[in-house]
Amino acid sequence: MKIKSSFYAVLLAMSSCMAASPVLAEAECGSTIDILRQISKFDETSHEQVILNDIIWVMWVNPKTGSWTLTATEATVTCAFLWGKSFDGQKIKDLVLSPAL
Repeated sequence: MKIKSSFYAVLLAMSSCMAASPVLAEAECGSTIDILRQISKFDETSHEQVILNDIIWVMWVNPKTGSWTLTATEATVTCAFLWGKSFDGQKIKDLVLSPAL
């Protein structure tokens, strides 16, 4: 399946803002299987899922440690955009549609 250009536009837009915000880290992209293997090392499970513009956004959370990761997937490519150590109920739409991004 061919990746849509809208996915790359989101990657570019979010990546360009990441350096300006200490909350954002550099996006890590790879095959969905490889990214999910990385997330599983933190014992995070799917907490919320949203589809925006044919991109599947998932918030992964470990309720015991508070670690969390926000991923975006299209076809077989997944990117981990945001992650942190103290999940406090962040919602995908708030993070993805935030004016700070």
